[in-house]
Amino acid sequence: MPPHVAAWQTVTEYGCHDTILSYSDAARVALRGWRAQRYGTIAALNVAWGNVFWSMEYDSFDQIDLPNLTVTDPNPSHVMAFRRLSSDQVVAFKKVQVDIIRAASDAPISRNYMGRVTDFDHFDLGADQEIATWDNDPSGFPEDRVGASPEHQRKYARQGDPDFQAFHHDLYRAVGRGRWWVMKQQPGPVNWVPYNPAPLPGMVRLWSRETFAHGAEAVCYFRWRQAPMAQEMMRAGLLRPDNVDAPGMAEVVQVARELADAPDVSAARAPVAVVFDNDADWAWQALPHAAGSSYFQLVFDTYQALRKLGVSVDIVPPSAWDFSGYRVIFAPGLMHPPDGLDRAMRQINTRVVLRLADGRTRDAGLCCPHL
Repeated sequence: MPPHVAAWQTVTEYGCHDTILSYSDAARVALRGWRAQRYGTIAALNVAWGNVFWSMEYDSFDQIDLPNLTVTDPNPSHVMAFRRLSSDQVVAFKKVQVDIIRAASDAPISRNYMGRVTDFDHFDLGADQEIATWDNDPSGFPEDRVGASPEHQRKYARQGDPDFQAFHHDLYRAVGRGRWWVMKQQPGPVNWVPYNPAPLPGMVRLWSRETFAHGAEAVCYFRWRQAPMAQEMMRAGLLRPDNVDAPGMAEVVQVARELADAPDVSAARAPVAVVFDNDADWAWQALPHAAGSSYFQLVFDTYQALRKLGVSVDIVPPSAWDFSGYRVIFAPGLMHPPDGLDRAMRQINTRVVLRLADGRTRDAGLCCPHL
């Protein structure tokens, strides 16, 4: 391994620009094979999906098409199969990259994520990684993905939502099992939302210190020098295109000096955990029960309410996580919690606030008879 390589990164910004869901012929063939492997027989699939409803039984796996361009709502089990296949394809693609790197290097491997991109399961993708990273553009988020009102967007246009980046810091700390970075930190105006004001003085320093306060190992700034050409020429860097320091540079230098003088600290478990399940987000989209309803927004609202009470929060996966030590666990909006989550929660003496949006089994569309 080259001595100057400290870590590797595979693919920047998984899911950016709607690159997860494919309705191609290749996706159609993959879905048929994926379901045949899971159910074995078409009769078993018909029972699991409840295809007797609306007389939608299949005679063979070759009859299964993609769940788009349907006359009316597709079977939600069909949609969920497609969403899970799409996520599994991302994980398989990542494995190809990891295998190539592992053959030549034992340096840590990172995955790079984004804010409010839920088209694949982050915990599945990060299962064999050493480091999780994400790209943090706080001033762009209120306009683009916080789900904020116009008044909220104007109020926080130059400093970012108080909780949105904190939520993702805590999420990716869990995805990385404690090891995580910000790979691309905004050091000045961004270029990708309708309005791109300059951050307030001191915000680059505040965002950086907030990241370290949530347990990050590193903050990397994007970019070093503002590009003089192409699509991102209006995005600020630490240097202007003429190599003169941009306004954010002084704040980054200040952060570096402050960190050099800071005491050593260690990670601590928060008193409260909030469960986040990408699968539940897909299920809410597949079978919405109210206009504008959003699983992500429900979880984020829960997180915000806890933060307003001054409570530190850990985001945790819907799996057999070690839940010991938490005083309260919130699991809002789950559609079909996996068996491992139920077993893990039964092993602890902790208050659990559980709000099931449905009682369906995780791998089928049938309601659980015991609920």
